Amino acid sequence: MSRSKILIDLVNNTNNLESVLLRLKVILSKLENETINNWINCEIEGYKKGDTIPPYRIIRGNAIGNYYLGGMEYKNYPVPLKFAPRALSESILNTMIKDGIRGIFSLIESKEKIGKSFPPEICARFSRDDIKLYVSEMNVTYGVHQLDGILAAIRNKLTDIVIKLENDFGNIDSLDIITNETDKEIIKEVEHFIINEFHLDKSITIGDNNKIKDTHVVQSGGVNEN
Repeated sequence: MSRSKILIDLVNNTNNLESVLLRLKVILSKLENETINNWINCEIEGYKKGDTIPPYRIIRGNAIGNYYLGGMEYKNYPVPLKFAPRALSESILNTMIKDGIRGIFSLIESKEKIGKSFPPEICARFSRDDIKLYVSEMNVTYGVHQLDGILAAIRNKLTDIVIKLENDFGNIDSLDIITNETDKEIIKEVEHFIINEFHLDKSITIGDNNKIKDTHVVQSGGVNEN
């Protein structure tokens, strides 16, 4: 069996990830699986409040700031978050990358610094009188390689999905739509494979329950609250 062009392009990194997702959307449209359809739409358009975001889109940064500790002043130095409650530290360091695929590419190509900053009232929550720790300014920075990692994860998982479809249906270049008349066991297997491959059953819902409101990853140290 000859390999599908969509798979060859994925492996050779010559195909736009958006076009692959749109192709899958057409192929899988008759499955009417809301979880999969929402995931495809969010990857293209971006994730909004109320959407569930897959684990591979959550990245961890480094906290750098200005503070006093034990009477000594530290500037542009790693903030000692070990003294703060773990849940609070995690909410500071971790961020959800909500941009659509095209937005992530734009962030990477801009070559600007990526991060989020916090107002004084948030910094104060990391201060402690008992050890004389007073945090006045704090930023969390992220590496462009982490955004590359998200795209690589999507490409790798899409490759696995296309291989799975090929194994079940043969060359998919001429496969327009999987209909409900197709073997239902195969359909369910494909659905479960996609959900498991992208960990969509372990996704986190974007909402207001975080200890610290999540910020949109931006360039040049600004903050764009969602």
